[in-house]
Amino acid sequence: MSAPHSPRHDGLERTIDVAVIGGGISGLTCAFRLQQRGARVAVFEASEYGGGCIKTVRSGAYVADGGPQTLQPSPVLSELLRELQLEAALLRPPPQAAKAYLFRTGRLLEVPLSVEALLQSPLLSADAKLAVRKEPEVPPRSDDADESVSDFFARRTCPEIVDALVDPIVSGIYAGDPRRLSMRTAFPALLRMEREHGSVVRALAQPEVAEAMKSRSRSSPAVGFAGGNDALPRALTGRLGEAVHLCARVVRLERTSGDVRLHIDGKDAVAAHCVVLACPAPAAAQLLRPLAAKAAQVLAAVEYAPVVQLALAYPRAAIGVPMDGFGFLAGAQWGLRTLGVVWNSVIYADRCPAGVTLLTAVLGGATDPDAIELSDAQLVRLAHADLREAMHVSDVEPQLAACFRWPQSIPQYNIGHEARMQRVKAALAALPEIKLCANYLCGPAVSQRIGQANDVAESILPAATTA
Repeated sequence: MSAPHSPRHDGLERTIDVAVIGGGISGLTCAFRLQQRGARVAVFEASEYGGGCIKTVRSGAYVADGGPQTLQPSPVLSELLRELQLEAALLRPPPQAAKAYLFRTGRLLEVPLSVEALLQSPLLSADAKLAVRKEPEVPPRSDDADESVSDFFARRTCPEIVDALVDPIVSGIYAGDPRRLSMRTAFPALLRMEREHGSVVRALAQPEVAEAMKSRSRSSPAVGFAGGNDALPRALTGRLGEAVHLCARVVRLERTSGDVRLHIDGKDAVAAHCVVLACPAPAAAQLLRPLAAKAAQVLAAVEYAPVVQLALAYPRAAIGVPMDGFGFLAGAQWGLRTLGVVWNSVIYADRCPAGVTLLTAVLGGATDPDAIELSDAQLVRLAHADLREAMHVSDVEPQLAACFRWPQSIPQYNIGHEARMQRVKAALAALPEIKLCANYLCGPAVSQRIGQANDVAESILPAATTA
């Protein structure tokens, strides 16, 4: 990459090596990796802050996180934190935070973390437990057709398992509908267990798998950051410096001789040798439509689940249940509109004052998309009513510390998603200067986003290459 430097009054160069469209964790990480390798990179983010759905609101003595409440450690995350010198800011939840609950008929029941625990749990009826015991006798599917998460578990066990466990867990991870979510995309590890061992239960009984699950149940692997989880995007933005351009909406891409020209709302156009689309699928579709109509058509059809997160504070004395875990999930059939609640002050002691409990209630999702249209006051009333039912909260008014609305929170990996993404990649093969780096491709977890961003940066400028 050898385009000459051409400084301009707005801090941009007329021609840069890589333009990254989207300043979420994917775009920031990709840009950071490219900048490390000497590339002239610029990040264009349409909103007024970087980080995407990782956002922290500080309200008085409260620290409320929007987006992921915790991050799952991984080698790529650890490497990034070391390079950003963020290791000292890490917070590790207490061991009891590994425990989670499900709401059932007025009480919270612990989520079983093994087949043995499941068979002893009051979450299931005797008939459902018998179905679990007989699961190794169910033959695996002989075809390779995609299947919904709901159909997979109903086929291998019984519909009660879907209602009791799968529905709330899918809502908690993907804010999705298990009747539409693709097993192949959402839970590939379980699908591999069926294919390789003929049974999920049989696979889980393998010594190495059983030991891994026991190890995970002994301590919480999640981490966060002192003062708020936006420490990660703030650190990336700080290292990128003037390469990050906020309130800079790219409205059109134009291929020129050897470059791609970015037309930016209210600013001069910029040319780049390579463009990384690290924005949601609808925005990527709009930009790709003149260049790759087939890819744009598929991306425009990707569905997103709208989600609302409410950070609510209560006096600890007003909570009528022991708070000794991460929080709880709730299936719609049990009468709550809230998808789940995270007990933030249990996980991180710095999120609120002593004697107070900070909770994050999640509403909306694929099965309740209209929730995002409700006012803050309506949402607080709904969440409070659910908390009174599930956590026996006394009749005190909660304090709203923050409300986060995510119209495009999590892409829905519905049946056929993998095949659709393969069509997108095939359509973009003729545009090697355009790269995709987004959560609709390979999962929403922060570690997944960092891993993919690393791979995209490597595909543009291998680590051994100098700019």
